[in-house]
This record gives sequence, structure tokens and C-alpha cells, in this order.
Amino acid sequence: ASFLASSFDVEVVALLGADDEAGQLDLPTSAPSICQGDAGALNAFPDGSFEAIVFNNDATQNLPFAALCALVRSHFIRLLSPGGALWLGGLPNRRSHGENREFGVFGNVGPDGGTDGKYGKDGETRGRTSQGYVRVDGDEQAWQMCLEPSVEAGQLSYTFIPEVETFGVSENFREVQFSLLAVRLPGAGEAGGEGGGGLEQEQEENPDEHAEEEEEAQVPTEMKRAIEVHRQTLQQQRLYSCPSALAQGFSGPQDAVPALTSTKSVLEDALAAATASSAAAAASSSSPPSPTDPDSDSSIYSSPFYSSFFSTFSASADVAERHFLPPIGALYGFEGGPSFWPCAAEKMAAWRPGRSERARRWGGKVWTVPSFLSQAESQYVKGKAEDWLAEGLKRSPAEIQTLRKTKPGRWVDDVIVPTGSDPLLDDLERRLEDELGLPKVHSDPWQILRYESGYRLWNHTDSHTDCHQPGYDPENDRYVTVLMWLSPCEEGRDCGPRSWSEGSSEEDGRTIFPEYKLAMRMPEGGLVTYASITPGPGGMCDPKSKHFPGALSKKHKHAKLLLQKWYYQRPVNPSAPAMPLAICNPSDPDEQCKLFVMVPGSGFSTVQALTADLDAKLTSADGVEDLRKLVVEELESSQAAIDREVIPSSLGRTSHSRALFLVASLRSLSWQLGYEDGRAHVEAVGLLKESLKLCPVCIDVLTLLVQLLLDAYGAGDLAEFARQLCEASSNDEDCEAVAEQTRKEHAWEAFGLSLRMAALGMPSASSWARAALRALSPAQP
Repeated sequence: ASFLASSFDVEVVALLGADDEAGQLDLPTSAPSICQGDAGALNAFPDGSFEAIVFNNDATQNLPFAALCALVRSHFIRLLSPGGALWLGGLPNRRSHGENREFGVFGNVGPDGGTDGKYGKDGETRGRTSQGYVRVDGDEQAWQMCLEPSVEAGQLSYTFIPEVETFGVSENFREVQFSLLAVRLPGAGEAGGEGGGGLEQEQEENPDEHAEEEEEAQVPTEMKRAIEVHRQTLQQQRLYSCPSALAQGFSGPQDAVPALTSTKSVLEDALAAATASSAAAAASSSSPPSPTDPDSDSSIYSSPFYSSFFSTFSASADVAERHFLPPIGALYGFEGGPSFWPCAAEKMAAWRPGRSERARRWGGKVWTVPSFLSQAESQYVKGKAEDWLAEGLKRSPAEIQTLRKTKPGRWVDDVIVPTGSDPLLDDLERRLEDELGLPKVHSDPWQILRYESGYRLWNHTDSHTDCHQPGYDPENDRYVTVLMWLSPCEEGRDCGPRSWSEGSSEEDGRTIFPEYKLAMRMPEGGLVTYASITPGPGGMCDPKSKHFPGALSKKHKHAKLLLQKWYYQRPVNPSAPAMPLAICNPSDPDEQCKLFVMVPGSGFSTVQALTADLDAKLTSADGVEDLRKLVVEELESSQAAIDREVIPSSLGRTSHSRALFLVASLRSLSWQLGYEDGRAHVEAVGLLKESLKLCPVCIDVLTLLVQLLLDAYGAGDLAEFARQLCEASSNDEDCEAVAEQTRKEHAWEAFGLSLRMAALGMPSASSWARAALRALSPAQP
């Protein structure tokens, strides 16, 4: 059995239900320890890695509830195998900490900004009601709200267990403490998957379910990573390839068909050779090797499992329907480009969150999604925004603070929130991709926009598009915008979208689209999204997408608060201007002024500059000596900058896929040039896997990762280093077996990645597939 635990040893987990062979899995050497507050290291584990996850009081008491909820929803649920159990102990109930802890996010705010009194000691209200939000501890009701999407999606079943009442003890002997026990349901969809959660109907029982489970249990260990890689490839394909995209003229890369065809030929040749080899072995021996013996190289291709894996390329119905083995035949050409928007529109048209609400398209151009954020989540983000803005202003130069006092009613505050700043916002990025089909690798950081009551842009003929902004890249312009409303509706006012006409005198802070004749506003937590580029592969900046922020009356009790994210046509290196920054022309009384501040503590800007600098230096490097100089001067400082980028309390990881790729390249060079041993090779592979997780369709990352997995540079392979580490340890393991297992795992992973390379139209895909198969069984052609 495999388990993940915060600070339990094997014996404790065994007592909780795991068998005697349970062992704690170590995090990969390339990933920092989760004890250091970096839950992003869990990205290294594929879905379904653990049969039990146990977190005790030490972890749950010291994490903000928002972080713990995001950790469960983003990582723990997907990491549990079907039937696996999650135990969170030492959770505080609503009266466990009185007034002095403000870690949670869930509560209700009344229309006058007061609290509903549900949370707090002995029914007392608490929190910062003057700012319109409440912070409370994660009680049972909070967890119900946190887990609701997973329950509605059929992923999870759970219960609460009062610790003292059930066990007679708790870690701090508070009667109000409880534990959360959850079970991952078999056959469940991925966390936050298509449709946003709710199942339309109960799934019928599959009569072959037990047989399929037995087949899955027979999957050789070294194959599991290849299968996981292929599943991720199919997930990416669904983001970019759909009937709506095809109808608009999008197609896969021109080289995808020959690449997939040649890769198919490699697989068919391997299967034919394996069949002949197996027949010859059977004829020459009365006791041929077991076809499912993973230690028998002669049976590598003749095993029924491997044969079915290869034959799925022809998409035979009986194999393609197997749940545990995604069909290779379902893979076809796609690329990470603007086709994601028509596919996202398809998803939104079918979006069903398990409630009565549904997405709607207005004027054929603008989509609205109600209640995408819960009231509790929007209150939490609102509170964080106030804190971040106050801190950003405090750190701003005096001239900016003075300038901001000029031109009242014209200022917009813009708080930049990169990935890795807050767990809830990181989780929200994932939900936008999983539920609405908006790939986060195409996006810039979050922006929280604040318009004070009394804001007015006098001349709305200055309306703008989000595309074709100064400095834009004509090959990769802003494409899609997401706006989420964090401010509540004014009492007695309609918050929904409505038509707009010239001369409208309403001052309720709507976003106005003059060409579409729409005035967009959503209730708290509602989402608006639209494209700024015309449809199809040759899309251009659409002047009809022009919009402007409507006036907000001074009588409004609440500022207009929006959460905004821009998505580009293709994967992008996230960027933001140097901050703090104020843009204002005091001599123009009608022009809007804007203040930009970065979330305090983020190292985003440093890594952004580092990425540009390393890219330039590696591109201009001329010869080995230049590369040696780069390794010596840049490697360690670059790695340190990435490690310091994220805010520790966020439990997040960097969003800079390109920076990870560049540092991995330097680490690989350090190994090839002899500055470091095989550990640098291992670390480079780990960094590349993290980079690929962020940008699954980045061809340069794919190529270098496959090269390192197959030791294309001949500087000593990963299997040999695994053997050396094994021999240096005090264990009594069979080190040759460890090396052989490592070789197979990496070869199969490279094979899975070669299929993605083929689908992305890389002509070299079939060569890498052949190299991977040779690494699996050197005797095969």
C-alpha cells in the first residue's frame, strides 16, 4: 500500500487501516519537502498515487483554512486511488479558537455589510465587517462548502467524526475538535472535470467492472507513468480540438498526420517482432517465460497488456472502451493555439454546476457564468485585495501617494496577483481550465481591479479593446478576458446583464460594450468572459469588442471590485509591468488614472527579468566556453530566484514554465560539462517535468525531457545513477533491479511523451518512440 502522511510513521498508518507493507513515499529529489510549505511538489505524483492520505493536527492547525481547502481540492482528491481514504485530524469546530484566529474564509455578510452571526464564540459575530468580509475558522459547514463541488461531481463521499466523543481523546483535548474522513469514489471523474461537477444521472453499474479492476491491477509498475502521460495528452487534446473548432476552420499541425503515421508504423513493427519472438520462444521451449513476467525482457512486447497497449493505436472498440487504458487510436493532431476558445464555448454551453444555474451567451459574443465563485470565496478574495492594496500603497514612493490624491473619481487600483501568491486563486486557475476550458498556460497573472464609488470616465468614446495594446505581440495577442465580480449587489438593485443604449444614465458600475449594446454586471461571484479576436485561424483584433467601465455613483456603499485574467492566443510567459507604477496625466481632467501594485512578498518580477536575461544569454552563447561561463555564473542564482518566487503560505509553485526550462537546461549542461554528478541529471529531469506540467504543449520542453530520459547525450544515464545511490545506501536492496526498474520507467515515460510529440506534429516523434522501445528491450529492433 502507498500513503502520504504529514508526520506519521509506518506503524501509525498501519493502525489506521493500511497493510503491513505500507511505506511512506518520499518526494522526488528535485522537489522540495512538503514540510517546507511547498504543496506544489505534489504535482510530481500522478493521479491515483496513494491509497491513504493522512494529515494530523500539526498540519491542519497551522494552515489557513483557504490553503487547506485548496490543498484538498487541488491535490489530495486527485492523488487518491479509487476507494482510497483521506483523513484530516484535529480540525477546529466553530468555537475552538474564539476571537483571536482569522484563518478561514467562510461566512456570510448581510446587505448592510454586517455579519450573519453564524460564526464566533457563543454566537458572537467576528471578522472585519467594515470591509465587507468575514474570516472564520474551517468548521463543518465550511468543509461542506469546500467539498460540495467534489461531492456533486461524484468524486467523494465523506463524514465528520467528533474526536473526543468517538476516541475519548484528541490532540489538544478540545471537545469541539473533529476529523474529516473522506473516500474517493470508484469511477469518479477528475477533480473539477468537465461540466463543473454535477452528474446528470447516476452511472449504471458496469458488469465488467471487477474484471477491469483486475486488469488494471496487473498493469506493470513501469507502465503507469506512460499511461498517465497519455491521459494528460488526451486532456490537452480536448482543450484544443472539438467540433466547434473544426467548424471555424481550425485543424491540427500539418506534420501531425505523417508523424502519427510513422509512429504507428514503429509500434506495429515492434508488435510484429514481438509476436515472432514469442512464437519462436514457445517452439523452442516446453516452458516459455510467463507473458506477464515484468522481469523477462523477451516477453516485453508479447505480454497481453503490452500488445493491447500497442493495438489501441488502431482504436479497436473492445480495447478503446477499457477505462484504465486511454486509446492511442483516439489521439490525433492538435496544437496549443487559439482553437481553445471555440472549445471553451462548447464547454460553457454544457456547463452544469449541479444547481439550477447555467452559462448563457449574450448577443452571440459575451458569456456569463453565475456563481462561479461562492460568496465565501469572493469575500475571501475581497479581504485579501484590501490587505494587498493597503500594503502596496504603504510601500509606494511618496510621489505616487501624492499623485493618487489628485483627480478623484478617475483612479483604478490594480493589484497584480501571480500564481503562487494565494492557494484559492491558484485553485481558481485550475477550475477555469477544468470546468470552462481556459488553459492557464495561456494566461497572465490575476488582476484585482478596484473602482471607488464616484468613479466616472467622462468620455466613453475612449472605449478600448483588450487586444492591440501598446507593445503587443502580433503572433500572440490578448484573446480572451475573464471578469469575476467580487462586489455585492446594492440592496434593491438588479445585478444581471441588460441591454444598453446611447445616453443611458445608470451609474451602477457595469462594463459597457457599445457595439454589442450590452451593459454587463453579475451578482457577487458571477463571471463574464468574451473574446477580443474574430473567429477562426486568421482571427484579427475585433473592434466590436470595445468596452469601457461605466460610472459608479457616489451613493454606492461598495466599491466596484473585479477579478480579471487575460488569456493569449498561444502559451505565454506570464508578465507584468515593474511596480509600483502610477499612470496618470494630471493635465487631462477626463483621462483615467491607474495604480499598479504587486502582491507583497512575491518574487514574480525577479523571475520575469531572469527569464528574459537567460533566454538572451543562451541564444547568444557561442561555443563551449560561453556555456561553461553561463553555468558557473548563472545556475545557482537562477535556481534560488525561482525557489524564492512564490509566497510560502500559498503552498504554490511558480507559473514560469520557461524559467524552469532554462534552469533545467543549465543544470543539464552542468552535468554534461562535468561540474556535477548524476544528481544534476536527476534534478534537470525533475525541473523539466515541472515545466511540462505548466506547459504540456511546449515543444522545446518535451524534446529536452525525452532526450534526458533516454540519455541522448551519453553522459551517464539515470538508471546508472539510481544504482549508485542504491549501493551507497545501507539498504539490502537488489541494486541491479533498482537500476533496471528505473530504466524501464523512464523509457516508458519517453514513449508516452513521443506520442504527444507526434500529435503536435513533430517529425522526430517516431525516432524517439523507436529509441524508447529499444531502451525497453535492447534485443528488439
